[in-house]
Amino acid sequence: MDALAVRYYCVALDLPGHGGSAPMPHEWFTIPRMADLITDVSQHLGLENAVLVGHSMGGAIALEMALREAYRARGLLLINPVIAGPLLSMRGWLGEALVPPLVAAGRALWPVAMRLLGTARHGNRHERTNGKRRRREDLARTNIDSALGTLRAVARYDLRPRLGELRVPTLVLVGEHDSTVSPDQGRLVALSVDGARLEEMPCGHHPYDEIPLPYLKSIRAFLGPLEGIVA
Repeated sequence: MDALAVRYYCVALDLPGHGGSAPMPHEWFTIPRMADLITDVSQHLGLENAVLVGHSMGGAIALEMALREAYRARGLLLINPVIAGPLLSMRGWLGEALVPPLVAAGRALWPVAMRLLGTARHGNRHERTNGKRRRREDLARTNIDSALGTLRAVARYDLRPRLGELRVPTLVLVGEHDSTVSPDQGRLVALSVDGARLEEMPCGHHPYDEIPLPYLKSIRAFLGPLEGIVA
């Protein structure tokens, strides 16, 4: 955002239970509900014709928004997006009967785990990078309801049947070495969305930290032609 803000008006928000936002019970978290929230915020800020950028679960949220007639996106930029696939296998152990005891146990253990996470010394070079430290700090600011709630929201949602409905300029960036979300999920989006472009990058799940310059170059090349599009 720091690099793009020189030319573009950029907005990011903390989802409920993350960052500086207030916590919510785990039952609240669903992809449509998070899309509702971001749509409301976008409309409040007058950003109905914005380019939606979504990383990982944010890709599912951005896709859900773009699929709605009520929201007219100028474009979609999806980075290692989650749409379904292997994550649907989580449904079994994230069923209704198991979630309450997991949350109850987690509420007791999570604060201790997060304190340990925040004070742990990470000696190797990888762990000392700003991105690794930032992600640890971000995780420490959330809670077990948000962690399990968002994981369950992703595991229970499947966007594949609707991808062919999209008619929005779309760029999909996937990390060839992503071990968090299979690159095949982003590849499927690019194959299913008419006119979508796919770029495979030599990185894992966090290209903005791992290869920031090529990452920004791809984003700028995508955003440039969209400036002339009027809703």
